[in-house]
Amino acid sequence: MLLPNISLSKEDFATSNWENIVNGCDKKNNEHYAMLFLAKADEAKLPSELKTQAIFTLLAGITFPQLNPDPSNEPFAQTDFINSINDGYLNALKDWASEITDAELRARIADLIWLKKRDFRMAQLAVDSYLESAQNLGEPTHWRACINRIERAMRLARQLNYHFDNVVTCIELILAKYQDEDPSLLWAKLMLLLQDNKKQGDPLKYAVLAEKAATCAEVASDWYKAREYWEIKRKWHLIAKDTQKVRETELNICETYVKEAEDATKRNPHSYLAASIYLQQAIEAFRKTSGTQERVEETHRKLLEYQELTKNEMIHLHQEGDISRMVNLAKNKVKDKSFQDAIFCLALLSASPKIDGLRSQVENITENNPLQFVFPMTIINDLGKVTAKQPSMLSSNEDEVEEAIKAEMYRSAALQHQPAIAQAIIEPAREQILLEHNVHLSDWFLILVNSPFVPTNREYIYAEGLQAGLRGNFLVAAHFLIPQIENSIRYLLHQCGVITSKNTSQGIQDEYDLNTTLYLIELENIIGKDLCFDLQGLLVNRFGTNLRNRMAHGLIDYNGFFSSHSCYLWWLTLRLCFLPILSQMQIRQQEANETSESREGDTSTSTNES
Repeated sequence: MLLPNISLSKEDFATSNWENIVNGCDKKNNEHYAMLFLAKADEAKLPSELKTQAIFTLLAGITFPQLNPDPSNEPFAQTDFINSINDGYLNALKDWASEITDAELRARIADLIWLKKRDFRMAQLAVDSYLESAQNLGEPTHWRACINRIERAMRLARQLNYHFDNVVTCIELILAKYQDEDPSLLWAKLMLLLQDNKKQGDPLKYAVLAEKAATCAEVASDWYKAREYWEIKRKWHLIAKDTQKVRETELNICETYVKEAEDATKRNPHSYLAASIYLQQAIEAFRKTSGTQERVEETHRKLLEYQELTKNEMIHLHQEGDISRMVNLAKNKVKDKSFQDAIFCLALLSASPKIDGLRSQVENITENNPLQFVFPMTIINDLGKVTAKQPSMLSSNEDEVEEAIKAEMYRSAALQHQPAIAQAIIEPAREQILLEHNVHLSDWFLILVNSPFVPTNREYIYAEGLQAGLRGNFLVAAHFLIPQIENSIRYLLHQCGVITSKNTSQGIQDEYDLNTTLYLIELENIIGKDLCFDLQGLLVNRFGTNLRNRMAHGLIDYNGFFSSHSCYLWWLTLRLCFLPILSQMQIRQQEANETSESREGDTSTSTNES
């Protein structure tokens, strides 16, 4: 959009017949106004219509950006067009703003003037206008626009210390208006705004409303919505200091996971894998609620039963063979599934490299190409600096030979396994999921809440990292996820009674970092030796990818974060969130290996006897 460089006044806007356009629009929000304003500007082609063209081009450019509820960003995108609006236009808009009869348009223009000129009267006008517009947009089935405007009004009111009670009144009016209709997420978002901003309203009244919504959601098998409303009800009881009701509601939350697991087994096709994950979340939720040991044991027995039925659903793809075939298989495995099921499937599509297999591979290469390993190997980074030295494989010192074998195993995983899995399996599946699903941050909460790997109050940090990775922003994903993995590893060890800190000579208790915790035998017992080895090479070993240490010391440039190794990190983090399922898979794999070895032993014995 090109804005004509002419002078405009308040009177020019007032006499432009803009109201006819707005009044003729069925949906009273700026996104729809923008299209009509732009069409009007396009109609003004004659030289005598230059002011009309300028007015409606300006209004279209101002109303086009969507309102952004994220407090970390601008309320609406600062586009090149908005940045190009000069002071003359801004002054004319400021003079006109208070006379605009449409609350939605008035809020946007007043907010723009506040952002550009820091005029406090315009900010106050924006608060009042956003609240008026929110009441006009407060429909249960299209609630996001309403919530966005209330949130923006709330932030401005708090920032200015201006009529915050009016925001609370607006929320309560909308809740009262729709309390007799079918529950929607509008109720949840409004009540959360009351709770999160210490302006609670009537806890008993809203607890009843939340329970009604939770019950309706359970009848519809909408378990996410049910849990959200039960959690809101729990917070109302906390505010009212009713501990008995708090516990009862916590049990309601726990049971939604059990019911969702039952639902997963009745689908067509059924999914015992998804059911197992829901039951694990149920167990973690029960453990956080007092007096539920019997229920934990019952749910655990059911979990073991379901896990035995997941064998046919866990299909690992390996990087060997035709890459194009692997790409198609990976896409098909996550295709036409719900977001949750697709993510479960992606997490389990492949696995960490087998330590025994890597060792055999390295030993075979050494045996067949001994001259390649006669001399010690030096590892050099992008700056030409030596970062590691690998002893000779043919050394007479057994410790050096073992060190050289392990170093080559880490190198093999970093150079072959991780890139191949990322390119042939993870990336195609990730792109397929993105193609089919419009994923919001809250969608990750379903997967992360009550995960044994994700400590309480870390769910949204993981969600930020996983969401960024799903969208291909591995720069952001790595910075969110690597520190959280470090904390989660300590959390796992602590849960198993392992001390994860040391006392210095000055009496300071320093937490162990990944350079220590990933090599503890206790961690190997928890997550398995293959996954442990994979994390060592990916995050901290000099002969591997060493992402954690290189990132911590600023040794990865911008392009370096958009690598197959960062993609692999994102996927491995996702996989860790389903740790109980991985443990069960490891147990079954170990049992299968032992059975196979036993059969081979029986065959050998029979042959010898004959």
